Amino acid sequence: RPRRKAGVGTWSGRVSGRGRDVVGKAGESISPPVSGCRRGPAWCSELPVKHKIRLGISSCLLGNKVRYDGGHKRDKALTNALGERVEFVPVCPEVECGLGRAGRKRPTIHLVGDPAAPRLKRCRSGYDVTARMLKWIERKLPKLERAHLDGYIFKAGSPSCGMERVKLHNSDGDVVGTTSGMFARAFMDRFPLLPVADDEQLRDPAVRGKFIRRARCCGSR
Repeated sequence: RPRRKAGVGTWSGRVSGRGRDVVGKAGESISPPVSGCRRGPAWCSELPVKHKIRLGISSCLLGNKVRYDGGHKRDKALTNALGERVEFVPVCPEVECGLGRAGRKRPTIHLVGDPAAPRLKRCRSGYDVTARMLKWIERKLPKLERAHLDGYIFKAGSPSCGMERVKLHNSDGDVVGTTSGMFARAFMDRFPLLPVADDEQLRDPAVRGKFIRRARCCGSR
């Protein structure tokens, strides 16, 4: 499938941080039309499950030991809820760009500076790893485009993968605000119509259901 472009139809989006909450008339929550689906969100919700949808996902949520402490953040509730309907494509920006190795501890990192264009630095030493991450992102996004993803699940709060409300620090290490993770920001900018959510949002069954319906609609193309 080619890169998705703006679809046909009119809908109003309410953005919370960099999220994609959509509100219709009188505050009614709806799903926006997805590119390639001219029949609208009502039809999308009734699509039969004929094949697995393909979702990118933060690798730690699947139980892979890629966290800074050498561990993982496996979300059994999430993976059990999605079950056999999903094919996962795991991604860990920090390991894949060379900041550490799976199963081993590594220096922690955080976001510093301008919330619109923060720098990614190691917490203790202040060593700047922004260029390394951005170079990896530049190579990774075309690969994910070729993977034909139908959606993406991010790890909330991560300096690389957090969609929103990721802690932003000043040069002294104090928290001064929030922003989006470096990889998550680049991914959402590259694929603005692809359904995305984080693990915390998907704990809500209603949000999870809407996310899956939109992903199925993308996968029907």
